[in-house]
Amino acid sequence: MALCGHGTLATAGALFAPEIGNSNQALTFHTLSGPLTAAQLEEKCRGAGVGGSSAVGDREVTDPESTTLPSIELDFPMNVPTVHTYSLF
Repeated sequence: MALCGHGTLATAGALFAPEIGNSNQALTFHTLSGPLTAAQLEEKCRGAGVGGSSAVGDREVTDPESTTLPSIELDFPMNVPTVHTYSLF
């Protein structure tokens, strides 16, 4: 099957969900393009709404400087560039 970043991100999100009980911080998907790693990260919340608070997903964020939210980093396989020559005539 062809590699699909959106599908891989959604699958990683489901596998990292607390309800699943997966304690791994990284997952490796074996694709036709090579290994694709999805890592679970915690990032600082960036930006706040009017009044100093904002909602992210179903979470109310009142102090963006001290709030961390889960995120997923995808490390896609690299396709090595190749040189192609062509002629206009």
